[in-house]
Amino acid sequence: MPERSRGIVVLLSDKETGELNCTACLLCMKACPTAAIRIDAPRGEDKKRHLQKFEVDFGLCCFCGLCEEACNFCAIKLAPKYEFSTLSKEELVWDVKKLQEVGRDVDYIDTRKKKAAAGEAGAGAEGAKSDG
Repeated sequence: MPERSRGIVVLLSDKETGELNCTACLLCMKACPTAAIRIDAPRGEDKKRHLQKFEVDFGLCCFCGLCEEACNFCAIKLAPKYEFSTLSKEELVWDVKKLQEVGRDVDYIDTRKKKAAAGEAGAGAEGAKSDG
């Protein structure tokens, strides 16, 4: 397949910890033109969203890639996987576990800003200013 071919939607996990990258910000769900992504993430007592349900209906998905573009957290990607045919429409709705399982071996570049890396970069910038 050509390099820019779009395949199935998968959820990405942190390469080191295996923890899901999704922060339940709902940007991918809002960007989806066919409403194929359904997320249930109520706010907890700490005012943060807690992911309870993440589903993608591949019967509705048009594989446009807008969900991937909307995500700021390297959590969702269109992976070059094409074999997911089934005999029933119900099996085209994938939950968070299946999306994460299929996305485990997908390579990606983590563009999120790490807290530790940001602290080191800030310290290096201050040192450069004091030398000048």
